[in-house]
Amino acid sequence: MKTAKKTSQKNEQSALASPQDFRKWLARCIVVLETDPVKVSRRADLGVNTTGSFLREDRDIRLSVAIKLHGAVCSMALEGEKQLPPLRGVGNA
Repeated sequence: MKTAKKTSQKNEQSALASPQDFRKWLARCIVVLETDPVKVSRRADLGVNTTGSFLREDRDIRLSVAIKLHGAVCSMALEGEKQLPPLRGVGNA
C-alpha cells in the first residue's frame, strides 16, 4: 500500500503534463492561435491527422511527438505574437 502512495506522490511532482492536460492545453493553443490541427501537424512535420486524432481520441502519443507539437505551437505563437496558456507541470499545477 505504501508503494502505491509513493508512486502517486511521485506522479504529482512530475515535470511533465499528463496526456489529458497536454490535450487540453493543445486544444486551447489552437483556439488562441486561430488555426487548426492540420496546420499544427504540418508545422510539427507530422502526419496531417496526428494532432486531430490526439485531440479527439483518448490515446497517448510518444514524448517525441509531444515535443514536436509543443515546438510547433510555440513557434506559431511567436510568429503571430500571441501568448499561449500555461502548460501544467511542476510549479503550476
